[in-house]
Amino acid sequence: MIFTLLADTFAIVRMRASDAIPEWATGGPFVSITRTADELSIVCREASVPAGTHADRGWRCLKLEGPIPLDTIGVAAGFTSVLAKAGVSVFPIATYDTDYVLVQEEFMGVAQQALGTAGHALISDDDESWRKLIDACVDGVMTSKPVAFQIFHRGCSTRYSPQPLRSEV
Repeated sequence: MIFTLLADTFAIVRMRASDAIPEWATGGPFVSITRTADELSIVCREASVPAGTHADRGWRCLKLEGPIPLDTIGVAAGFTSVLAKAGVSVFPIATYDTDYVLVQEEFMGVAQQALGTAGHALISDDDESWRKLIDACVDGVMTSKPVAFQIFHRGCSTRYSPQPLRSEV
């Protein structure tokens, strides 16, 4: 699985179930708003949350690159169990297309190592990280038998299928 680390730091806000959704909570590249009979829960950029608001701050967000079909079984269990075994507390959020997982900033190093050891890729949402990932994939293709892989970048995907290498005699 490929995870993208979103650039912002996030807060998880708890409000009364009867509270209106505040204007400050509706902007940014990632917002999750959930209302139940018991609470209004909001995940948004930490910088947007006013001082004095009941919020747990300092969370980083990993986006699992998708889309993932809704009938796919065990995706979230796969990566959350890896993080749980490493002692990393998570706050998962699912959308129609994919999964997100919030990790406290102080545990990002542990999370990165655990996910990497389990064979997952973690990249930042910047061009340099994408270049390194693509280079690593191409290097793997050139040093072993040809394989196909798919790169996801900012909502676009590119499939790379190398031609078999011809050996010269």
